Amino acid sequence: MIAGRGLSAACLAAILSLLPAACISRHLAAGVTDESSRAALRVGVIVYVKQDGLYLARGDGSGARRLLAGNDAGGQLTILHAALSPAADRVAFLSVNDLDVRERTGRGLSLQILTLTHPADPAAAVSGWRRSQLEKIAPPGPGGRQEIFTAAALAWSRDGSRIAIGLNRPPAAGGDAVLLLDSVGVPLLQYDLAPHDLAPVSSISWTPDSGAVLLGGQIDEGADTATGVILRLEFGESGAARGASITDVGTGRYPVISPDGTRIAVVVERSGTSDLLLLDMSGREVERFPRPAGRGLTRPQWSADGRYLYYYSLASTGPLGLVDITMLRCLDTRTRQVFDLARL
Repeated sequence: MIAGRGLSAACLAAILSLLPAACISRHLAAGVTDESSRAALRVGVIVYVKQDGLYLARGDGSGARRLLAGNDAGGQLTILHAALSPAADRVAFLSVNDLDVRERTGRGLSLQILTLTHPADPAAAVSGWRRSQLEKIAPPGPGGRQEIFTAAALAWSRDGSRIAIGLNRPPAAGGDAVLLLDSVGVPLLQYDLAPHDLAPVSSISWTPDSGAVLLGGQIDEGADTATGVILRLEFGESGAARGASITDVGTGRYPVISPDGTRIAVVVERSGTSDLLLLDMSGREVERFPRPAGRGLTRPQWSADGRYLYYYSLASTGPLGLVDITMLRCLDTRTRQVFDLARL
Protein backbone atom coordinates (compact mmCIF):
# COMPACT_ATOMS: atom_id res chain seq x y z
CA MET A 1 0.00 0.00 0.00
CA ILE A 2 0.99 3.64 -0.33
CA ALA A 3 2.10 4.68 3.13
CA GLY A 4 -0.51 6.50 5.17
CA ARG A 5 -3.37 5.96 2.70
CA GLY A 6 -6.46 4.14 3.91
CA LEU A 7 -8.60 2.02 1.62
CA SER A 8 -12.33 2.71 1.68
CA ALA A 9 -14.99 0.20 0.69
CA ALA A 10 -15.22 2.01 -2.66
CA CYS A 11 -11.50 1.55 -3.23
CA LEU A 12 -11.71 -2.13 -2.39
CA ALA A 13 -14.54 -2.55 -4.90
CA ALA A 14 -12.29 -1.20 -7.65
CA ILE A 15 -9.46 -3.50 -6.57
CA LEU A 16 -11.71 -6.54 -6.70
CA SER A 17 -12.19 -6.05 -10.44
CA LEU A 18 -8.50 -7.00 -10.87
CA LEU A 19 -8.71 -10.29 -8.98
CA PRO A 20 -9.03 -13.71 -10.66
CA ALA A 21 -12.60 -14.81 -11.31
CA ALA A 22 -14.30 -17.13 -8.83
CA CYS A 23 -16.50 -20.07 -9.78
CA ILE A 24 -20.02 -18.61 -9.97
CA SER A 25 -23.01 -20.86 -10.47
CA ARG A 26 -25.87 -18.34 -10.53
CA HIS A 27 -25.97 -15.83 -13.38
CA LEU A 28 -27.09 -12.25 -12.74
CA ALA A 29 -29.40 -11.04 -15.50
CA ALA A 30 -28.19 -7.91 -17.26
CA GLY A 31 -29.79 -5.51 -19.69
CA VAL A 32 -31.83 -2.32 -19.97
CA THR A 33 -35.45 -3.24 -19.33
CA ASP A 34 -36.99 0.13 -20.23
CA GLU A 35 -37.50 0.46 -23.99
CA SER A 36 -37.05 4.24 -24.21
CA SER A 37 -33.88 4.08 -22.12
CA ARG A 38 -32.54 1.26 -24.26
CA ALA A 39 -33.10 3.29 -27.43
CA ALA A 40 -31.40 6.36 -25.94
CA LEU A 41 -28.41 4.46 -24.57
CA ARG A 42 -27.79 2.37 -27.69
CA VAL A 43 -26.73 5.50 -29.56
CA GLY A 44 -23.58 5.73 -27.45
CA VAL A 45 -20.52 3.52 -27.02
CA ILE A 46 -18.87 2.55 -23.73
CA VAL A 47 -15.55 0.96 -22.82
CA TYR A 48 -14.88 -1.18 -19.76
CA VAL A 49 -12.37 -3.68 -18.41
CA LYS A 50 -13.06 -7.30 -17.59
CA GLN A 51 -10.64 -9.85 -16.20
CA ASP A 52 -9.92 -11.16 -19.70
CA GLY A 53 -9.40 -7.85 -21.47
CA LEU A 54 -10.75 -4.54 -22.75
CA TYR A 55 -14.31 -4.36 -24.11
CA LEU A 56 -16.39 -2.03 -26.29
CA ALA A 57 -20.18 -2.11 -26.22
CA ARG A 58 -23.18 -0.03 -27.11
CA GLY A 59 -24.31 2.33 -24.38
CA ASP A 60 -26.95 -0.11 -23.18
CA GLY A 61 -24.35 -2.86 -22.77
CA SER A 62 -25.42 -4.78 -25.88
CA GLY A 63 -23.10 -5.83 -28.70
CA ALA A 64 -20.15 -6.19 -26.32
CA ARG A 65 -16.91 -7.13 -28.07
CA ARG A 66 -13.45 -7.76 -26.68
CA LEU A 67 -11.14 -5.18 -28.20
CA LEU A 68 -7.95 -6.36 -26.54
CA ALA A 69 -6.99 -9.48 -24.58
CA GLY A 70 -4.49 -9.41 -21.74
CA ASN A 71 -1.95 -11.44 -23.72
CA ASP A 72 -2.23 -9.47 -26.98
CA ALA A 73 0.79 -7.36 -26.01
CA GLY A 74 3.13 -10.34 -25.87
CA GLY A 75 2.84 -10.71 -22.09
CA GLN A 76 0.23 -10.72 -19.37
CA LEU A 77 -1.15 -7.19 -19.45
CA THR A 78 -3.33 -5.87 -16.61
CA ILE A 79 -5.48 -2.87 -17.54
CA LEU A 80 -6.06 -0.53 -14.59
CA HIS A 81 -8.16 2.31 -16.07
CA ALA A 82 -9.61 2.90 -19.54
CA ALA A 83 -11.31 5.89 -21.20
CA LEU A 84 -12.94 6.41 -24.59
CA SER A 85 -12.13 9.64 -26.44
CA PRO A 86 -15.01 12.12 -27.01
CA ALA A 87 -15.19 11.17 -30.70
CA ALA A 88 -15.12 7.45 -29.74
CA ASP A 89 -12.23 6.93 -32.15
CA ARG A 90 -9.52 6.11 -29.57
CA VAL A 91 -9.22 4.29 -26.27
CA ALA A 92 -6.59 5.27 -23.71
CA PHE A 93 -5.72 2.95 -20.85
CA LEU A 94 -3.18 2.63 -18.04
CA SER A 95 -1.58 -0.76 -17.59
CA VAL A 96 1.08 -2.83 -15.88
CA ASN A 97 2.65 -6.19 -16.66
CA ASP A 98 3.43 -9.07 -14.31
CA LEU A 99 0.70 -8.24 -11.78
CA ASP A 100 1.20 -9.57 -8.25
CA VAL A 101 -2.33 -9.65 -6.83
CA ARG A 102 -1.24 -10.25 -3.25
CA GLU A 103 1.23 -7.36 -3.20
CA ARG A 104 -0.84 -5.23 -5.62
CA THR A 105 2.22 -4.38 -7.67
CA GLY A 106 3.28 -4.69 -11.30
CA ARG A 107 5.99 -3.69 -13.78
CA GLY A 108 6.16 -1.32 -16.71
CA LEU A 109 3.48 1.27 -15.85
CA SER A 110 2.34 2.64 -19.23
CA LEU A 111 -0.23 4.77 -20.99
CA GLN A 112 -1.46 2.97 -24.09
CA ILE A 113 -3.66 4.43 -26.84
CA LEU A 114 -5.61 2.37 -29.36
CA THR A 115 -6.94 3.93 -32.57
CA LEU A 116 -10.20 2.40 -33.82
CA THR A 117 -11.20 1.69 -37.42
CA HIS A 118 -14.83 2.82 -37.04
CA PRO A 119 -15.51 5.58 -34.50
CA ALA A 120 -18.57 5.13 -32.26
CA ASP A 121 -18.98 1.52 -33.40
CA PRO A 122 -18.66 -1.33 -30.85
CA ALA A 123 -17.61 -3.61 -33.72
CA ALA A 124 -14.56 -1.44 -34.44
CA ALA A 125 -11.15 -3.03 -34.77
CA VAL A 126 -7.78 -1.64 -33.69
CA SER A 127 -5.91 0.16 -36.47
CA GLY A 128 -3.14 1.74 -34.39
CA TRP A 129 -1.45 1.21 -31.04
CA ARG A 130 0.92 3.56 -29.21
CA ARG A 131 2.58 3.01 -25.85
CA SER A 132 4.16 5.61 -23.55
CA GLN A 133 6.24 4.43 -20.61
CA LEU A 134 5.52 6.35 -17.40
CA GLU A 135 8.32 4.98 -15.26
CA LYS A 136 10.54 8.06 -15.64
CA ILE A 137 7.72 10.25 -14.34
CA ALA A 138 6.58 7.70 -11.73
CA PRO A 139 9.72 5.71 -10.82
CA PRO A 140 9.17 2.11 -9.64
CA GLY A 141 10.33 0.84 -6.26
CA PRO A 142 12.90 -1.81 -5.38
CA GLY A 143 13.14 -4.62 -7.90
CA GLY A 144 11.44 -2.52 -10.56
CA ARG A 145 7.98 -3.17 -9.11
CA GLN A 146 5.34 -0.50 -8.70
CA GLU A 147 2.09 -0.28 -6.77
CA ILE A 148 -0.96 -0.38 -9.00
CA PHE A 149 -2.33 2.61 -7.04
CA THR A 150 0.38 4.75 -8.66
CA ALA A 151 -2.03 5.00 -11.62
CA ALA A 152 -4.98 6.78 -10.00
CA ALA A 153 -7.10 7.84 -13.00
CA LEU A 154 -7.12 9.21 -16.54
CA ALA A 155 -9.46 11.25 -18.73
CA TRP A 156 -9.60 12.83 -22.19
CA SER A 157 -10.13 16.57 -22.56
CA ARG A 158 -13.48 17.58 -24.03
CA ASP A 159 -11.97 18.19 -27.47
CA GLY A 160 -9.89 14.98 -27.43
CA SER A 161 -6.60 16.86 -27.80
CA ARG A 162 -5.13 16.01 -24.38
CA ILE A 163 -5.11 13.28 -21.75
CA ALA A 164 -4.83 13.92 -18.01
CA ILE A 165 -3.40 11.24 -15.73
CA GLY A 166 -3.46 11.30 -11.93
CA LEU A 167 -0.35 9.80 -10.32
CA ASN A 168 0.05 8.68 -6.71
CA ARG A 169 3.76 9.00 -5.97
CA PRO A 170 5.72 8.94 -2.69
CA PRO A 171 7.25 12.26 -1.57
CA ALA A 172 10.71 11.06 -2.61
CA ALA A 173 9.44 10.74 -6.20
CA GLY A 174 7.85 14.18 -6.23
CA GLY A 175 4.50 13.51 -4.55
CA ASP A 176 1.10 13.28 -6.20
CA ALA A 177 0.74 14.95 -9.58
CA VAL A 178 -1.41 15.44 -12.65
CA LEU A 179 0.35 14.77 -15.93
CA LEU A 180 -0.96 16.23 -19.19
CA LEU A 181 -0.13 14.48 -22.46
CA ASP A 182 -1.15 15.13 -26.05
CA SER A 183 -3.53 12.86 -27.93
CA VAL A 184 -0.79 10.38 -28.87
CA GLY A 185 0.76 10.16 -25.40
CA VAL A 186 3.59 12.71 -25.53
CA PRO A 187 4.01 14.39 -22.11
CA LEU A 188 3.31 18.13 -22.11
CA LEU A 189 3.10 19.45 -18.55
CA GLN A 190 3.14 18.22 -14.98
CA TYR A 191 1.20 19.79 -12.11
CA ASP A 192 2.40 18.91 -8.61
CA LEU A 193 -0.45 18.61 -6.11
CA ALA A 194 1.42 18.85 -2.78
CA PRO A 195 0.27 19.23 -0.07
CA HIS A 196 -2.92 17.66 -1.45
CA ASP A 197 -3.33 13.89 -1.85
CA LEU A 198 -5.09 11.91 -4.56
CA ALA A 199 -7.18 8.95 -3.51
CA PRO A 200 -5.53 5.59 -4.37
CA VAL A 201 -8.35 4.92 -6.85
CA SER A 202 -9.38 8.35 -8.05
CA SER A 203 -11.00 10.25 -10.92
CA ILE A 204 -10.26 13.14 -13.25
CA SER A 205 -12.92 15.19 -15.04
CA TRP A 206 -12.35 18.14 -17.38
CA THR A 207 -14.39 21.34 -17.38
CA PRO A 208 -16.05 22.13 -20.74
CA ASP A 209 -13.53 24.90 -21.49
CA SER A 210 -10.62 22.54 -20.67
CA GLY A 211 -9.20 25.19 -18.34
CA ALA A 212 -9.44 23.03 -15.22
CA VAL A 213 -10.00 19.49 -13.96
CA LEU A 214 -11.73 18.06 -10.93
CA LEU A 215 -9.82 15.40 -9.01
CA GLY A 216 -10.78 12.79 -6.45
CA GLY A 217 -8.60 13.59 -3.47
CA GLN A 218 -8.66 12.46 0.12
CA ILE A 219 -7.77 13.47 3.66
CA ASP A 220 -6.09 10.69 5.61
CA GLU A 221 -7.71 10.19 9.01
CA GLY A 222 -5.48 7.33 10.14
CA ALA A 223 -6.44 3.76 11.03
CA ASP A 224 -7.03 2.94 7.34
CA THR A 225 -9.80 5.53 7.02
CA ALA A 226 -9.96 8.61 4.80
CA THR A 227 -12.45 11.25 3.71
CA GLY A 228 -12.93 11.83 0.01
CA VAL A 229 -12.57 15.43 -1.15
CA ILE A 230 -13.15 17.14 -4.49
CA LEU A 231 -10.17 19.15 -5.71
CA ARG A 232 -10.26 21.65 -8.56
CA LEU A 233 -6.97 22.13 -10.39
CA GLU A 234 -7.07 25.39 -12.37
CA PHE A 235 -4.37 25.44 -15.03
CA GLY A 236 -2.07 28.44 -15.26
CA GLU A 237 -2.18 30.98 -18.08
CA SER A 238 -2.04 29.15 -21.43
CA GLY A 239 -2.04 25.89 -19.48
CA ALA A 240 1.34 26.53 -17.88
CA ALA A 241 2.24 24.87 -14.59
CA ARG A 242 3.27 28.23 -13.16
CA GLY A 243 0.25 30.04 -11.82
CA ALA A 244 -1.87 26.88 -11.47
CA SER A 245 -4.08 26.77 -8.38
CA ILE A 246 -5.87 24.07 -6.39
CA THR A 247 -9.09 24.67 -4.45
CA ASP A 248 -11.31 22.42 -2.34
CA VAL A 249 -14.83 22.16 -3.79
CA GLY A 250 -16.37 19.84 -1.21
CA THR A 251 -16.53 16.24 -0.01
CA GLY A 252 -17.18 13.11 -2.04
CA ARG A 253 -15.37 10.55 -4.17
CA TYR A 254 -14.90 10.15 -7.94
CA PRO A 255 -16.17 13.60 -9.04
CA VAL A 256 -17.25 13.79 -12.67
CA ILE A 257 -18.65 16.85 -14.46
CA SER A 258 -21.84 16.56 -16.52
CA PRO A 259 -21.67 17.12 -20.30
CA ASP A 260 -23.25 20.58 -19.98
CA GLY A 261 -20.81 21.56 -17.23
CA THR A 262 -23.46 22.42 -14.62
CA ARG A 263 -23.39 19.39 -12.28
CA ILE A 264 -20.89 17.17 -10.54
CA ALA A 265 -21.71 13.54 -9.78
CA VAL A 266 -19.94 12.08 -6.73
CA VAL A 267 -20.09 9.02 -4.50
CA VAL A 268 -20.64 9.62 -0.79
CA GLU A 269 -20.27 6.88 1.80
CA ARG A 270 -22.33 6.81 4.98
CA SER A 271 -22.77 4.05 7.57
CA GLY A 272 -21.27 1.45 5.27
CA THR A 273 -23.46 2.30 2.27
CA SER A 274 -22.95 4.51 -0.79
CA ASP A 275 -25.12 7.27 -2.26
CA LEU A 276 -24.80 8.99 -5.62
CA LEU A 277 -25.04 12.76 -5.29
CA LEU A 278 -25.39 15.55 -7.83
CA LEU A 279 -23.75 18.83 -6.88
CA ASP A 280 -23.66 22.20 -8.58
CA MET A 281 -20.25 23.49 -9.61
CA SER A 282 -19.80 25.23 -6.26
CA GLY A 283 -20.20 21.93 -4.41
CA ARG A 284 -23.78 22.43 -3.18
CA GLU A 285 -25.98 19.31 -3.21
CA VAL A 286 -28.86 19.51 -5.70
CA GLU A 287 -30.03 15.88 -5.83
CA ARG A 288 -29.35 12.61 -4.02
CA PHE A 289 -29.84 8.98 -5.09
CA PRO A 290 -29.68 6.99 -1.84
CA ARG A 291 -28.29 3.48 -1.96
CA PRO A 292 -28.69 2.64 -5.66
CA ALA A 293 -28.16 -1.02 -6.55
CA GLY A 294 -24.92 -2.53 -5.34
CA ARG A 295 -22.28 -1.89 -2.67
CA GLY A 296 -19.00 0.01 -2.77
CA LEU A 297 -19.92 2.31 -5.67
CA THR A 298 -17.00 3.61 -7.74
CA ARG A 299 -16.14 5.70 -10.82
CA PRO A 300 -19.44 7.18 -12.04
CA GLN A 301 -19.51 8.46 -15.63
CA TRP A 302 -22.17 10.48 -17.48
CA SER A 303 -23.87 9.45 -20.68
CA ALA A 304 -23.45 11.91 -23.55
CA ASP A 305 -26.97 13.31 -23.06
CA GLY A 306 -26.45 13.89 -19.33
CA ARG A 307 -29.43 11.78 -18.28
CA TYR A 308 -27.74 8.54 -17.24
CA LEU A 309 -24.91 7.73 -14.85
CA TYR A 310 -22.78 4.64 -15.34
CA TYR A 311 -21.05 3.28 -12.24
CA TYR A 312 -19.33 0.18 -10.86
CA SER A 313 -20.46 -1.65 -7.73
CA LEU A 314 -20.35 -5.00 -5.99
CA ALA A 315 -23.07 -7.63 -6.22
CA SER A 316 -23.53 -10.95 -4.43
CA THR A 317 -24.01 -14.17 -6.35
CA GLY A 318 -23.42 -17.92 -6.01
CA PRO A 319 -25.69 -20.56 -4.43
CA LEU A 320 -25.75 -18.79 -1.04
CA GLY A 321 -25.05 -15.28 -2.26
CA LEU A 322 -21.59 -15.43 -0.72
CA VAL A 323 -19.53 -14.54 -3.81
CA ASP A 324 -18.84 -10.87 -4.56
CA ILE A 325 -18.52 -9.78 -8.18
CA THR A 326 -18.14 -6.35 -9.79
CA MET A 327 -20.98 -5.07 -11.98
CA LEU A 328 -21.19 -2.19 -14.44
CA ARG A 329 -24.55 -0.50 -13.85
CA CYS A 330 -26.48 2.47 -15.23
CA LEU A 331 -28.78 4.84 -13.31
CA ASP A 332 -31.56 6.82 -15.02
CA THR A 333 -31.46 10.13 -13.13
CA ARG A 334 -35.07 10.92 -14.12
CA THR A 335 -36.83 7.67 -13.22
CA ARG A 336 -34.20 6.44 -10.69
CA GLN A 337 -34.21 3.01 -12.34
CA VAL A 338 -30.93 1.08 -12.25
CA PHE A 339 -29.93 -1.32 -15.03
CA ASP A 340 -27.25 -4.04 -14.80
CA LEU A 341 -25.12 -3.84 -17.96
CA ALA A 342 -22.15 -6.16 -17.55
CA ARG A 343 -20.66 -8.55 -15.03
CA LEU A 344 -16.93 -7.92 -14.71
